[in-house]
Amino acid sequence: MKKKCFESGCTYEVEYSCKCSSPETLSCKVHIGKHLSLQNRTHGLESMFSQPCEGTKEAILEFLTIENSKYSELRRKIIDSYSQCPFNLKRNLRDFTKKLDDCSGEINDFFAKISQIQKVSKLEQDPILGLLVLQPREAVEKVRFMIKAMKDWYNAARFFYIITEKLASLDRSFVKEKCDAHLENMNMQNNPELYNKTRVLANVKDSVSLIKNVNSLKRHKNVKKPIKNPPENKASLLNFKISTASNDLKSKPKGKKRVLNVGALRNKIAEILSKPNNPELEKDFRKTCSKIQTSSSFHDPPLMQAYQDYLKAYQQKTSLYSIREDYKNKRADLHIYNTETETKEVKILQTPQLLDLGTCITQLPNSKLFCFGKRDPTSGIAMLIDLNGGVEILPSGTPCSSSSCIYFNNSVYCFGVYNKIYLTLSSRFDLDQNRWIHLTPIPKADYKFNSIIFSGNILISGYLNRNLWLYSIDIDSFSTIPYEFAGCIRKILINAESLYLIECDNGSIYESEVGSYLNWRQIGKSKINCNLNQVYCSYNKGGICIGTDIGYFKFDFKKNRLAELKSNN
Repeated sequence: MKKKCFESGCTYEVEYSCKCSSPETLSCKVHIGKHLSLQNRTHGLESMFSQPCEGTKEAILEFLTIENSKYSELRRKIIDSYSQCPFNLKRNLRDFTKKLDDCSGEINDFFAKISQIQKVSKLEQDPILGLLVLQPREAVEKVRFMIKAMKDWYNAARFFYIITEKLASLDRSFVKEKCDAHLENMNMQNNPELYNKTRVLANVKDSVSLIKNVNSLKRHKNVKKPIKNPPENKASLLNFKISTASNDLKSKPKGKKRVLNVGALRNKIAEILSKPNNPELEKDFRKTCSKIQTSSSFHDPPLMQAYQDYLKAYQQKTSLYSIREDYKNKRADLHIYNTETETKEVKILQTPQLLDLGTCITQLPNSKLFCFGKRDPTSGIAMLIDLNGGVEILPSGTPCSSSSCIYFNNSVYCFGVYNKIYLTLSSRFDLDQNRWIHLTPIPKADYKFNSIIFSGNILISGYLNRNLWLYSIDIDSFSTIPYEFAGCIRKILINAESLYLIECDNGSIYESEVGSYLNWRQIGKSKINCNLNQVYCSYNKGGICIGTDIGYFKFDFKKNRLAELKSNN
């Protein structure tokens, strides 16, 4: 006798049998959802595993057979492909970043909720968990579809990277042809209906469309675009605004006299103070402010106070900081060398926990320094030093020395640990929560690290193994940057236009344009042995200022020579 569905008048083939009810209930694929919903808590999580009916058991087992390891490997490949993308293109394709994060985040959230199936028994409170019970087959198909979407994302990411890598040498028509072919191929491989209705795959389509819009990108790295009015490049745009404001400040005619536009100057100072920028971009503005300050016909106390605050902040950015122990007086001294004025200041640190030459220092906003570690590798001491006075002891991090610290978005990122052995630990100190957070380990153990903020991420150099990495803050991932140098990297710096690397043995200096960290050229030798206990550097006035435990020096790019900086006090 042919089995019939419990729904009266149903002619579909029976596919499920549920023993949770009495008598046993038979159901087709169409009406199984109705039956399960009528059972209410009979199909709760407890009964699902203790007395599973055939339908729910089949659905759970089918889901558990999905290869989670393949998903993890696929996600790693996407992250690697994206992190290697050239930054000059990544800046113009911010949507690609967001769409990749949205896709990955959606899938991660779904897997996280699925994992609760073995722990939580409140199905009615979560629609997705409810979906897994009421529509088990559809839930499994959703997971499969998401993994398929991830594969499509990986293909798009790889294609994006290949295109951008060759963009400088390829004709734009070739790029457009490849993009069109790739988009057409994706439409053929996927169900058109699902392709158009699904947000995840639609994002892939959008990202490929973005790649086709290459008219605004540079084909050759050495070709400079004429500055438009206003320019599209962010750095040039800021410089343009500063120059325009400087001209406006000189003022507007009023009869035969010219009156200063005080409001424009005040607004411009406020804008620069709120956005810490490179000294080169502020050069014209500083000159204008200096002339105004010496003008006897100009009086505006609030504006002058704002300018003094700006000048103080600027001088702090161009200063070299080091902490040295005064063993005789049993104290620690903070040495501050201002490269702008070539003056040195020594402040006594009132703290019982002395720091020494191994301390890692990074500057924070509001005239504060974050200090971490000692030359003694068993110390994980961390503290905040207020340049206006006072020391605050912070929770200790991993005991280490020779680490590197960099401030970004109200957190301090620390890379590299030497704790009698070289470790790959990385961590972040959250200044809001006042606690340490572990990050993805650095790819290779090293020490004497240093780092800079580069296009919203962190560029890190090692010492022993001649390593150079890019740390993507948003996805907590490292990618390796290849380079060929004679010696190890000791310091890495950045200004508005270039990146600079300083080697150890003879202080050779290499330069690469911002937007490309792969094309380095040697521009000179500082002839300083940077294998010293302390080496602090900053970019200032067309050169690199280098502070060491034997003195302060400056390498001038135009003169291509090294000169010693002498303190005026």
